Amino acid sequence: IGPLAKPSFNDDLMKQVDRSMQEGATLLLGGIVQNGIFQPTILTNVTPRMACMREELFGPVLPVFRYYSIDEAITVSNSTAFGLGVSIYGSD
Repeated sequence: IGPLAKPSFNDDLMKQVDRSMQEGATLLLGGIVQNGIFQPTILTNVTPRMACMREELFGPVLPVFRYYSIDEAITVSNSTAFGLGVSIYGSD
């Protein structure tokens, strides 16, 4: 993991993570800047309405949300103009 393009991006990313936590997300890992580098971050208990799902997160942040059908997972994934990549994991 390397530094973001500009140091101010660390602040922007931290604001998005903080906003998601205020909305109910749980910080599982990371969420800090160490030696000028935003550490890999995992947010759980995420819903599609949270900032981390509605806004572009251009940094090492992984929002994890539970889905109940593949159709729901696809709908949520396609409900934003952002998303350079998405992964859907299930038991089958």
